[in-house]
Amino acid sequence: MLTAKDASGSMFTLPITADFEMLHTIRKRKFFCPCCDGDLILKAGSIKIPHFAHKSSIECTAASEPESQYHLLGKRKLFSWLLSRGISAELESYLPGIRQRADILAVIGEVTYAVEFQCSSISQAEFEKRTNSYRRAGISPVWLLSEKSMDSNSRTNFNMNAFQSLFLCGSTAAPFLLTYCPLENLLIIRRNIVAFSPRKWLGESAAFLLDRLPPKMNLKLQTPNWFYEWWRNRESWCASMVNHGSIKNPFLLKLYANGLSVASLPAEIGIPVCGSHMIETAAIQWQFLIYLGALINVPVNGIVTAGVVKKCVSRHIKRGDIRLRSLPLLDEVNAWIPAMDYLKLLDTAGYLEKISGSAWRKRKDFTILETKQEQQEFFRRWHLILKDHWQCGDRNFSDYFPLFR
Repeated sequence: MLTAKDASGSMFTLPITADFEMLHTIRKRKFFCPCCDGDLILKAGSIKIPHFAHKSSIECTAASEPESQYHLLGKRKLFSWLLSRGISAELESYLPGIRQRADILAVIGEVTYAVEFQCSSISQAEFEKRTNSYRRAGISPVWLLSEKSMDSNSRTNFNMNAFQSLFLCGSTAAPFLLTYCPLENLLIIRRNIVAFSPRKWLGESAAFLLDRLPPKMNLKLQTPNWFYEWWRNRESWCASMVNHGSIKNPFLLKLYANGLSVASLPAEIGIPVCGSHMIETAAIQWQFLIYLGALINVPVNGIVTAGVVKKCVSRHIKRGDIRLRSLPLLDEVNAWIPAMDYLKLLDTAGYLEKISGSAWRKRKDFTILETKQEQQEFFRRWHLILKDHWQCGDRNFSDYFPLFR
């Protein structure tokens, strides 16, 4: 920690720069933890950022996980940046009412924000507990994930585990992921995010030097450029299922039971839809379950109803075939949102025709691609459909996060 209570009860924050003599003077003084009143010692070296630590391994009510130098540097830089913006901020503020210590507490107008820069994994329960405690106290939590924890394969492909997905924030329909790198002082915003499978994601990132953030951050969310990556991922996923999938795999068993195989899987199953971040199950699998339960047996010119699709999705959620993500920073997690967007895309592409608010007429069957030419034509057509579908326009990032105005 960077702040402590001295013998008089006053708060003391370690200076950003301190020479050996100053550190020697500080070391002679007595300091106590603002949270548990335990004795603290100063830790400093030629490489380490000077910081306080508990003298003995006592149980501190506000302690969470060991702090790394990366975390200490991040807190320090974020705090200094907020002050430079004229924002009232307090470093390592302890809130006795909820027995939590925020990395930074900042106030803008009548709104108080708790800024948490998370560099190590914590449990989902702990993340939700901290988030809910802040909200009950009337404080808006702003969680920043450590950029060095991200596993990015390319500019648009990245891996994200269940812990990291907890940080999705902003709009329920089209969330952001905020990460920070104190070494380069970069705020990275990932947007146009779509989930392909439990760990594989696609999206676009924009990096901003913290000291050069524009005063009003309008993110021009133009058409995503990850469509090619999505189809490549779909091909790789299917190939992996053929080569390495267990014969007892529930997905494969359902395919075989319905006279299908991975090779003959209709191309319209596994389409990138808005809201896919809410479902942990791979897009190909949950869309196949909708196809199987609500579309495959409907003849051309037959009727598909929202009620049947909803029952199908609910049934598979109860069985555990479709798993939802925990996204505590978003207002809603509802599998019907991506399922409805899937039906909307099928309507746009001409497979369904909307005839009322909750019913569609089936216009044609799904496609089983057999030749390379068919694949290319299908891809070109769907690329145009998805391009129009994902035209999100401008989104004012600052409306969600006034701290970054």
